[in-house]
Amino acid sequence: MNFDVAIVGGGPAGIAAAIQSARLGLSTLLVEKKRLGGTGNVAPFVQNYPGFEKGISGRALMSLFDAHLAKWPVEFTGDEVIGVALAPDDQYGINCTDSAFITKCVI
Repeated sequence: MNFDVAIVGGGPAGIAAAIQSARLGLSTLLVEKKRLGGTGNVAPFVQNYPGFEKGISGRALMSLFDAHLAKWPVEFTGDEVIGVALAPDDQYGINCTDSAFITKCVI
């Protein structure tokens, strides 16, 4: 499959990048070998995230991220990236354990 943007890593930064990419109308792939949200899912308490002055559990915060992400057309794969290489026409090939993708941009 071909995408405009592929994001490797589905932690908070990857999810935010995927949402913004989809908001801009770009076909977006998010690759995360584990659960979306990364280590945020196991954080007992997050005190330094803007908008949550009193703090929030990592699991609750990642649940909010998941709900926000679900509103946008982002393709997700739970595959593991094993390599990224420059492909023809200034695109990138992303090789995963079980699949491969072509994209114009990698984050």
